[in-house]
Amino acid sequence: SLDYKVSTDSGKYRYENAEINGEQRYFISRYLDNLGWYLVVVDNDMVIKDVSSSLIGQNIVAAIVVLLIVLVITQRLVVKDRKKLEVTAYRDKLTGLYNRNYVKILMNGKVNLDTKRFKALAIIDVDRFKEENDTKGHLAGDSVLRNVSYIMRGTLKHDGLAIRWGGDEFIILSMVPAQIAALLCEEMRHRVEAETDVTISVGVSGLKPRDTLTAAVERADSGLYKVKEAGRNKVFLVK
Repeated sequence: SLDYKVSTDSGKYRYENAEINGEQRYFISRYLDNLGWYLVVVDNDMVIKDVSSSLIGQNIVAAIVVLLIVLVITQRLVVKDRKKLEVTAYRDKLTGLYNRNYVKILMNGKVNLDTKRFKALAIIDVDRFKEENDTKGHLAGDSVLRNVSYIMRGTLKHDGLAIRWGGDEFIILSMVPAQIAALLCEEMRHRVEAETDVTISVGVSGLKPRDTLTAAVERADSGLYKVKEAGRNKVFLVK
């Protein structure tokens, strides 16, 4: 607030002092005829303080913006590192499927499978893979495993998890009942036969309440054994 009197004499300056925000300041005033305004110029000290306050405010805003940018970048790096860790620890390098280590994460230290989430388990084996590998070489064998894995992912979509169990053996934890899981496996079998140079054999078993991974794998494996006895390239549902 200003407490002063200004001169109304046109074209004349008047030098006065007044209390501005509780402080005594010197100023120059002049009446402008053409505008009908009073022009008041406060001493430089007051101007410097106002500019300083403005600059401090701008610096605070800039610091907050920089901090937010750093937080966003840091969060993205953490997510990227987490994904990289997942790929390294829980994904099979050759096929991109989950590996056996990921099963431990799913089990979360428990003995029983989560039968509310998973309804069936299937074991898939590439028929005569060793012969294929020995005859055409390891690169051809790797190509077979990648192709089979690609077909598995494409057929399953969101209905189950495909896991490379070891070598040419895979496990599927199905989120749909055993009968539907068997139909999905039959679609996989047909596609592998049509799109690659190999075939697959599959054993499927429904999960029971409080089922353990070991028990479910043994039941599905018994179905796989029956398929191999029957000449391979089939799907067997254990009931």
